Amino acid sequence: MKILTGLIASILVSSTPPYISNYHYDPGFGGWFKIILAEQRSKKECGSINISANQINFTFSCNGEIGKGSIPLSRIYFEYKNNILSAQNKQSGKNIFSIYCSNEQFEKIKLYIGNNMQ
Repeated sequence: MKILTGLIASILVSSTPPYISNYHYDPGFGGWFKIILAEQRSKKECGSINISANQINFTFSCNGEIGKGSIPLSRIYFEYKNNILSAQNKQSGKNIFSIYCSNEQFEKIKLYIGNNMQ
């Protein structure tokens, strides 16, 4: 029963992606667009996504999910649907991350992810 309860809790937690609490462009080190993530329930900062002209770096510990990575933009694609921005690996199709994102925020992010939209 504990395993089943843990599995259900995990599914519920993972279905609530973090949201963008802040974003800005940092011209240092070749220029990065920096996104700060926060948990939906607690509003606590829980990660970041940094996008350069060729690379995306991310680290998060949101809602019990932990992730960290660095991927060339050429190896991922983005999808924006129902106010959720998702990044997937082009080769495997695996979801790398999903975040709540307003249309206004997405329009700004789109300037930095280039033609990597599905």
